[in-house]
Amino acid sequence: MVTMTDQIISLPCEAERLIPHRLAMRLIDRLVARDRQQMTGCVEARLAADSIFLDHDQGLMAEYLIELAAQGVAAINGYDCICAGDRAKVGFLVGVDSWQCLALPEVEALITIELQKTFSFGAIKIVHGAISQHGRMLAQGDLKVWEGDEFPG
Repeated sequence: MVTMTDQIISLPCEAERLIPHRLAMRLIDRLVARDRQQMTGCVEARLAADSIFLDHDQGLMAEYLIELAAQGVAAINGYDCICAGDRAKVGFLVGVDSWQCLALPEVEALITIELQKTFSFGAIKIVHGAISQHGRMLAQGDLKVWEGDEFPG
């Protein structure tokens, strides 16, 4: 992970530089776009054939798509903090609203995760996520995330 002693990084940027997740739990590949004024970001991923979320008998767990969006939020947080010369905040997913899973992704095909912060109150943020593949919407909804300097004690 990039620390505050590193230089500002350019996009696209590999996710492993931005978030603490490591394989097999790191599901996103890279942050490809960030617009601070519009409060948007775009992340890319590919569903690995050996994903812990994929069971060859039961298929893909729908939670995979929520975790993609949550990791995308974390990557944007990491990128913004690094660009500001700070260390990344800690965070976690605290809720999901109006989440619709419309289709499941193909294995190994590019998945695009578009994110936009729609509300912020202190450490709580609401981020709308839209996940697509081949131009087809897979899922969308709102994530509630907590981001702070340290975990609440």
